[in-house]
Amino acid sequence: SQLLNSQLQDKNARILDVGTGTGLVGCELAELGYTQIDGIDYSAEMLAEARQTGVYQQLIEADLTRPLPLADQHYTALICIGTFTHGHVDAQCLDELFRLLQPGGLFVTAIRKTYWQPAGFAAKVAQLTDAGIIETLVKQEDSNYADSSKAESWFLVWRKRQVK
Repeated sequence: SQLLNSQLQDKNARILDVGTGTGLVGCELAELGYTQIDGIDYSAEMLAEARQTGVYQQLIEADLTRPLPLADQHYTALICIGTFTHGHVDAQCLDELFRLLQPGGLFVTAIRKTYWQPAGFAAKVAQLTDAGIIETLVKQEDSNYADSSKAESWFLVWRKRQVK
């Protein structure tokens, strides 16, 4: 949430919390002043908990490995913390997620290092970058560890490039 906040000044930006879970990220975003937050998760039970927070405009139950029931370029920013750290979803979902993002929009995520290569993130990010679809603005190790060999995740900020 802090990483998104450092990159996105518009507090009225439409944000999608990908893999909402119980709504912790949405609560953090609301505390930072963001007002237009939607959430998407596979679990109806998790979404029921997230609904209790009162910070989401809309909560969508959907499978990230399938086409999503949302309009093209609907969001200014996507944030996905937790979903790519536990191995729930692999990199194939990125095409569909970037479809939802406006040109110039930001995607903030954390991806477990041990998951980066085997789940296809290294290859997919290279493909999307080479195709001119995204650029990586930030790639940093989990800052909770002074010793980077213990850092478990990459924290990334991608920007969807303007379509030529």
